[in-house]
Amino acid sequence: MHRAACAFVVALILGVPAHTADWPSARIERLAGWLQAVRAHEPGKSDAAVQTLSGWSNAAIKALWIDVQTLIHFARCRLCRVAAVKGIDGRVQAIGYSRPELAALRELAFVIRERRETNEILKRAAILHGDVVMIAQPQGEPRITPLAPPPAPEKMPPLSARSGMRPPLPSPDRVVVRSTDGRQDSVTTDAVHWDISYVLLDLVGPEVGDPDIAPNAAFKAAPEADDTVRQWYRGTSAYMLANAMHDMHHFGRGLKLFPRDADLHFLMGCLHESQSNPRVQTLMRSIALPTGVTLAVKSEHEELDLAAQSFRRALDLSPDYADARLRLGRVLGRMGHHENALTELRQVPDEVDHVALRYFAALFLGREEEMTGHRDEARTAYTRAGDMFPLAQSPQIALSHLAREAGDREAALASLQRVLDLPVNDMDRRDPLWMYFYFGGRFMDEWLGELYRPFRHKAGP
Repeated sequence: MHRAACAFVVALILGVPAHTADWPSARIERLAGWLQAVRAHEPGKSDAAVQTLSGWSNAAIKALWIDVQTLIHFARCRLCRVAAVKGIDGRVQAIGYSRPELAALRELAFVIRERRETNEILKRAAILHGDVVMIAQPQGEPRITPLAPPPAPEKMPPLSARSGMRPPLPSPDRVVVRSTDGRQDSVTTDAVHWDISYVLLDLVGPEVGDPDIAPNAAFKAAPEADDTVRQWYRGTSAYMLANAMHDMHHFGRGLKLFPRDADLHFLMGCLHESQSNPRVQTLMRSIALPTGVTLAVKSEHEELDLAAQSFRRALDLSPDYADARLRLGRVLGRMGHHENALTELRQVPDEVDHVALRYFAALFLGREEEMTGHRDEARTAYTRAGDMFPLAQSPQIALSHLAREAGDREAALASLQRVLDLPVNDMDRRDPLWMYFYFGGRFMDEWLGELYRPFRHKAGP
């Protein structure tokens, strides 16, 4: 039996522990080492940069989350005297550094500014942190105690009379629920590499040194105008689908920046369709979460409706999007709109670029023909699917059901016997339907390749 595993990710806010007296030099040393790793990383490769960052604790990454923003702040504002960072709660807060730390930060920022590589660093860094997750796959840390919500803004302690600084900014934390076949396996605090990538890409904008920008002018980031940012969200979202990672926050961020991107709407539709899966819905009814944590999964019908909306939007933007039309047809059929499902599925072209897609089209078309009483057309479609994958059980089970409903007991038993005669080993009984929900990320390699290509140090595809 095929076992389906998936993970749900929840973004939360926790405070960073106060820095100790021993941190100042180590803090800047870590930032400088990170900058070196960003410049040296070969996108898509498991190199020293990926392996080093994959071993960092969440506390180290959260501290870096603040220091990187400070570095970019000084790179873009060379006359600024105070380090200011915008937290995930929207507040802008001054960050306290010692004089030696400030001097080191300004020196690092000076090099970035002189090289006019601010955006290059931001994009390379987002690629590196994404690669840490996608290649090294850090496991995060076990959850031992329930998560406590951050203090409300009005209850934050007053400014310190001694330092003039507020308590440390809230920084990201992530909870991951892992499951197999609809049963919860574990709840862990995940490494926050995605979250530092978000803030890096949110800072992308006009390059420092542009003659049209005053040296100390107020800077306005514009990630929504940058194609690398779009490619990053598209490629990483496809990776999540291909690996059954249900992170609504991640998919939503991409769509918020690029609401007219057909691929991002398609990926969002695939996510909602995946969350309508009976395995996921079963998990939602039995899941045990830490206090204050919820998952953004709705009922089966609501998830199907949201999936249909996303696929329709993708088709509005790109009418020839065969994958979106196929999935819209399937979703409509699952919602009971069989005539509408037939209309969509009959428009899926026969020359789609993957045999599994042609198999899905035949299998789903057969079901909708059957549901609308077109038995001969259903039999033809199921048979076509079976011819594409002779060792797949789904077409034979569908043909058996169709024959039984028609009163043809002999044909029904014959189709079932074909299933019973299939190899015992799952690997020898390839049925693409088992991988349908993962298949939404089928362009992962292609899209990540487009993202990586301009940032590779060595020539490559």
